[in-house]
Amino acid sequence: MDEGRVAGKAGTVAFLQSILGLLARLAGVVLLIVGLWTGIQVMGEAWNLYQQPSAIHVFAEAVETGSNIDKLLTPGSNSGASGGEASNQPRYAATGDDFRPSYFLAWVIVLFTLLLIGRLAFWAIKTGGELVLYKPRHIRVQTRD
Repeated sequence: MDEGRVAGKAGTVAFLQSILGLLARLAGVVLLIVGLWTGIQVMGEAWNLYQQPSAIHVFAEAVETGSNIDKLLTPGSNSGASGGEASNQPRYAATGDDFRPSYFLAWVIVLFTLLLIGRLAFWAIKTGGELVLYKPRHIRVQTRD
């Protein structure tokens, strides 16, 4: 009677181990797909910024709006339309002698953000691959005699 109970427990443990192994593999596939998709998106955005560097202007606007770094570092510069004047020219038009610190800060922030997201995507791919190749160690279940 004890041998039947031990065999039943061993069968239950083996079944639970196989279910957990399947769940680990499924989680690995999900992580792998998410990591690959994220990595492709990061590469696409980096290529887009290489092809159209003027796309950074939107982010530079947000940096300037949030920090007013242009006014802080270049107090004599005219930063955009002032005093309610309407301007037909974009705020970050290339006029030649305007120095916009927010533009350079935006590039630094975007590049570091792309690097960080790329690194996270790499970790997701690596971890997902390890989980897909999940190989459980067989541990003997010790029972009381």
